[in-house]
Order: sequence, then C-alpha cells, then structure tokens
Amino acid sequence: MDRIEILKELQKENSNLQLPAEMDFNIDEDKVLTIGMKKKGLTGTMQDDSAAFEGWAICLKAWLPESIDKVVVNGDFPDDKNNQHYKRFLYRLKKFTETYSWSETTQEYKAEIEEVFPKGNSNMYINVPRKEASEEATHCEAQLERAYVFKNKSSYRAMNHQLPTRIFNNIDIKEKNAVTPGGFIDIWGITNDDILRIFELKLPTNTKIGIISELMFYVNVMTDVIRHEINIPLKGKSFRSFDEIYKLYVKKGACKQIEGVFLADNFHPMIQEKQEDVLQIINNRKFADNVSVSFSFDKPNVEALYLPKNSNTKASKEKKTYKEQQKNRQLRLLNQSNWIFEGARGCGFFKNNMYPYVLLPKDSDKNLFAGIRGEDECTKYFENKHISWWGERRSKPTGHLLSSQIHCLNHLFSLRKDDAAVKAIIENATGLKIKEVYPSPLDTDDGFISFEFVCKNKTLLGEKHETRGANCTSIDALIYVQTKDGRKVLIPIEWKYTESYEKKKRADDKTVKERYLSLVDEKSNLKKWLEDFYYDPLYEFARQTLLVEQIIAQKPTCETTTIEADDYAHLIVRPNENEDIRGDIQRFKNERCLKNLNKVIEIDPQELLSPLEGNTNYKELLDYLQTRYWQSL
Repeated sequence: MDRIEILKELQKENSNLQLPAEMDFNIDEDKVLTIGMKKKGLTGTMQDDSAAFEGWAICLKAWLPESIDKVVVNGDFPDDKNNQHYKRFLYRLKKFTETYSWSETTQEYKAEIEEVFPKGNSNMYINVPRKEASEEATHCEAQLERAYVFKNKSSYRAMNHQLPTRIFNNIDIKEKNAVTPGGFIDIWGITNDDILRIFELKLPTNTKIGIISELMFYVNVMTDVIRHEINIPLKGKSFRSFDEIYKLYVKKGACKQIEGVFLADNFHPMIQEKQEDVLQIINNRKFADNVSVSFSFDKPNVEALYLPKNSNTKASKEKKTYKEQQKNRQLRLLNQSNWIFEGARGCGFFKNNMYPYVLLPKDSDKNLFAGIRGEDECTKYFENKHISWWGERRSKPTGHLLSSQIHCLNHLFSLRKDDAAVKAIIENATGLKIKEVYPSPLDTDDGFISFEFVCKNKTLLGEKHETRGANCTSIDALIYVQTKDGRKVLIPIEWKYTESYEKKKRADDKTVKERYLSLVDEKSNLKKWLEDFYYDPLYEFARQTLLVEQIIAQKPTCETTTIEADDYAHLIVRPNENEDIRGDIQRFKNERCLKNLNKVIEIDPQELLSPLEGNTNYKELLDYLQTRYWQSL
C-alpha cells in the first residue's frame, strides 16, 4: 500500500484523518511499514507532524494491525549533520529500535547513531536546573503545569515542573558541548516508594500526534540517567527539587520504575479513538536493565488556570509592575467563576500565542460589562458605525482582559445617552462650567459620546486612512460641549489602562515631515515637533492635539454635523497606580512641549466617574468597575 491506499484504509473509520505531507509511508507485501523521513522532519521539533515518527509508527500499527508487523525508519540526511535536532532524532531512533522488537532502521542511520552515541560511551551528561522556574507564568500551558503541581504535590515526595533534559558530550555543561537542543519535562514527581513519574501535558487545543514522541524522549533520557548511561554533573545547589532526582541517581537500584503519563483532555484522533490499542503497543517494550518503564493516559482534572495565591517565592514578594498586578487580578476574577466574566474561559489567542488572560473567541463579548452587551448595545454600535475593534479580530471585541479599549468602553459606554451624567463627569474632570452637552458629532442619533473618533483625517492631517479605530489618528472618545460663557469646547479623551512604553517604536521621519510638521505653527499648542514626539505615547498625544486644532481651525462637517468649536481640553484617563504611563504624560505635559499646560488634564478613571456615586442608575456599573478594576489588590 502506498500513502494514498493507507490513507483510504484509515479514512474508512475516520474520514478526517490525514498523514503528514513531509513524511513517506509504504506498506509492502511482507507487512513492513516503511516510514521515510525528510529533511524537514530530521531537523524539526518533536511535536512537528513531520518529525514524530514514533507517534505515526505506533498509531498506524494500532489502526492497521492486520497490515503491519514491522516498521522500518529510513530517509534523508540533513544538510548539516551537526544540527542538534538531527542528533536528537538519532537518539530517539536509537532508543526506539532498541525498545521495540518490531522496529528497525537502515545501516546508514545505524552508522550515524554509532558516531554520535557510540556504545559504551560514558561521557554523556544531562544539564541541571540553574534557577527556580518562574512563578509568573503567562502562557496557558505553563499556567496549567503550575496548577497541576499545586493541586497534586501533596501526593508525592517531590513534584515540580520544567526539568531540563539537554544532553551534552562533556561534563563541562556549555553550548559547545551540547548534543541535543534544549528541552524540558513539563511535570515530574517522585512517589514515596521511589517511582519516577514523568508527565507530558497538553492543552485541549493541542492534539498533535507528537505527544507520543515527546514523552518517549523524556522517559528514555531519564531512564538512561537512572541507569547511569547519561550522567549528572557534580551536584551543586539544587533548584526545582532536583536534589530528589539526584538521590535516585546516586543510589543505584533505588528507582525500579519509571512511568510516563500522557496528560491531556483531548488527543489526536488516531490516539483518542484507539487509546487501549495504542497503549498496549507502547507498553509492549523490552525490559531496561532493572528499570521497568510503562505509560498511561490521564486528564489534568484542573478546572481553572490560576496562580497560587499564597506563594512565598522571592518572585511573589518582589514589587510587580502595574500591568502584572492587573494581569493577576483579571486571572483571579476569571478563575473564581466570578459574576464578572460569567463562566468565560481563558486561553484565547493573541499574536499567535495562547494566554490565560485572553478569553476564548466564543466568550470574548464577556470582556464587556453585561449592561452594554445587548444586541442593540456596544457590538451593534461598532458594527453600525464601521468601527474596528482592537486586537486579533477587528470585527469582534477582543478577549484580552488588559485591553484599554475594553477598559474605556466598560467605563463610558453606559453613559453615552445620559447627557446629565456626561456633563457631571466632564465638569468634575475639567473644571468647565457646562451649559449643554451636544450630541455626538459622528453619531448624532446615538448619544453624547463618540467612540474611536476621527474626522476628515485625510484632509486635516494628510493621513491615508480615516477608519474609526484603525490605521489613523483615532481618539478613544470625544465629547462636544458648550460652556456657560458661550464657548464650544471639544473634549478629546485618550484612555490608558496597563500601557507602558519601554519598547518605543520610532515613527517614520518621512511620514512625520509630510503629514504633521507643517501643522505645528504659531497657533498650535505644541511648541515644536520634538524628538520625543516620534515615540508613543507622545506621538499619539501630539497627533490628537493636531487633529482637534485643525478641527477648530477649519470647522469641518463630520457626517452631518459641522463642528464649530472654539477650544479644547485634552483629557487623558489613566489609573493612578500606573506609574509608567503617568511618567510619559508628564513628559508631554511639560513646558518643553506645550505652550499652555492647562489644556492637558490627566485623571484616574475612578475619580472621573466619582460624580455618579449614589446615582442608583449606575449602581450596577460602579459595582462592576469597583470589583474588576478599582478595588485594592
């Protein structure tokens, strides 16, 4: 059977099954399955479909037991035979063919194995942890590791996570002596009767067949350590409970059993649908010199991803940034099944990575206050006004719990149709005596606050776009008022939450010269275009200043409203505790930058909404904001 015929046989039971394109498969008349490795798989990570030959061999035997008696691994050679992934492939192939009587490889690969891992070589070493693993995990899998250890460690003499398993060909643990690339055992534990248990953990969304290859590698390495075929360097200070591993190593015969545990809620369908058959094949191994090795499947059984609340680690005692504090706050709320998020779950995607503080796409609307989630509320407003959401999916609210756009909407959107409430908070923030709050210039039929405000950006600023919320100077919120002395005043609101700008991206010189420099004239409140203005957030502040100044000067018609403003007050809302953004605001609100410093006003969001305290119409909103954002940690 060639690849196509094999696939047809598999799809008789599951029509969705596929075989990796970067690997050859053939079953001959003697029931020999040949797996042909290609260059991509030889130098890929163990989880890659093109590299996980162990997983494919075992699963194909489980699915086609009448057609396969033997498996032979052959294939290409990499361009660079010193590639560490290739050398790890050779170690894996060596252990695979030694472990299973039905597996073989070619003479060419055997020669390669002997060259890198010669028989009787006693000069192989494993690296050891040099520091404790970080307690402040951000990725979902790392969070789940910590949660699993936290829940189960009382059942073990020792239990920890992120154990290094890199192989070196010298006791001098340096990069020049490294044989394999870096790698870490997700979780490991030692029972009271000296069983070493090794866990390979996967999130429900990660169902690659390579989980078999990964766990086999880690189990084989630790088996060789216990058998002294791979050595541990002289023991120094112990981290991650490694002293317990070292005890098993130095006391020969103490550890007679090593167990590998596939730890996941979901597996690849070729594993999931034939678990018993797969497990039987995996466990039908040759005995490894007084060390029994076995594998099993288990589920994490940890309902929530969380950070331990009462950690005594050094990291937990150190002062955290405001962003880290808020991240932990949102995670705790998310994992307490709190009414704030109504059962939403984390581990959504942001910039191609999963994070526990990003809601799953199906739950992303629960990032918004419940009072603005209705069909005719916030999402409908964005859709009708063709406003882009911040984040990965421009057409839906982001699930990122630290989004300043969501933070802004959660504070202000409920107020947008209440001119009395809008008047109260703006008078409180600016000190203006307001006679009237005008309807939103862009949304005259929909309240008194414009969100993601733009106005003739192409004409007024020379920008290429004027899409609300994307690719142009867009103001988070704008309010238009008339004061009691008859002046019409624009209140542009820039909203910040956890932002810090330690990595400042420079604006393009040509763009600045073509669009903005000529607008910084004697009438502008900007003294001149400073070097600081090339970098966010000052770049944002300066562009917003120029936009409202041009609106005042040219009195454009936005949608159907002609804006005839006389002045503006630039309101920057930021939490008092975010010292990073407050420092940036002070760099802008400075005599070097501005002629009239009073035109820029900064305020804490709780202080901004303080006039609403005691207003029964906003009790639910204020309770929500207090719990989610305001109250002390």
